[in-house]
Amino acid sequence: MRIMLKKFSLLIICLFAALSAQAQWSVSPELGLSAYQRHLYEWRPGIKVGAAVEYQFTPLFSLESGLYYTQRGYSYTDFTDYEYVTKEKPSLLRHMFQIPLRARFAWEVADEVRLFVGAGPYLGLFFANDWRDTFVHRNDDHGRTVEGGLSVMGGVEVKRFFVRLGSDLSFGDERYHAETISFGYRF
Repeated sequence: MRIMLKKFSLLIICLFAALSAQAQWSVSPELGLSAYQRHLYEWRPGIKVGAAVEYQFTPLFSLESGLYYTQRGYSYTDFTDYEYVTKEKPSLLRHMFQIPLRARFAWEVADEVRLFVGAGPYLGLFFANDWRDTFVHRNDDHGRTVEGGLSVMGGVEVKRFFVRLGSDLSFGDERYHAETISFGYRF
């Protein structure tokens, strides 16, 4: 039994080494500015910061995931009638962790210059709501804590520095749309 366990362990180690030799892992921290819009509301500025993890199968194709902090929200004019009529312009800023899973394609166009594109689904987890400029809605619970959608991106990498343009479109009732430009470095 002990010999079989050693052989099995050796087989797993060899299999892992073979897979590691054929594929490369990289981590790419990035920082970006975004503009986001909830369906039929105005565009608002935001930030997107995080890191992508890429598993490269071939020089052309890889899978990319990661963890990002980003923002969503909206503003509107509200007329509320309690004992008196008030006019407010409440603003909601929602804080979210986003986990994308994208198929990524890259082409070397010059020495140490690569163009890349990618697309795939994402999962967003809202963890905080911040109401501003309101008395009436200051304690409102916005409810939904999970967002799913489609993420597409493209960019250029020079040596290991890159610029990425991205677009996110959420599915569901709120229908957020976000455009991002970010800068980063691939390790």
